Amino acid sequence: MDDHAIVAITDPQGKITFANNKFCAISKYSRAELMGQDHRIVNSGHHSKEFMHDMWATITQGRVWKGEIKNKAKDGSFYWVQSTLIP
Repeated sequence: MDDHAIVAITDPQGKITFANNKFCAISKYSRAELMGQDHRIVNSGHHSKEFMHDMWATITQGRVWKGEIKNKAKDGSFYWVQSTLIP
């Protein structure tokens, strides 16, 4: 994997099963803090319900979703990521 890419893998229930060093660095969570947590741990609350619904509908239909997501780091700061979500 590209060392510059942020990579996180979740199980079907949305629990984090893998986070690379870049994801840990940008989210400011340690790998141990992320493992087993719901992916919403970095949810910023910025996006509308419609945005989130459309994103998850795409993924649950087995399609790839691409777009920008505003996330929230452990220290409360925000960061934007260009994301590709693959079911």
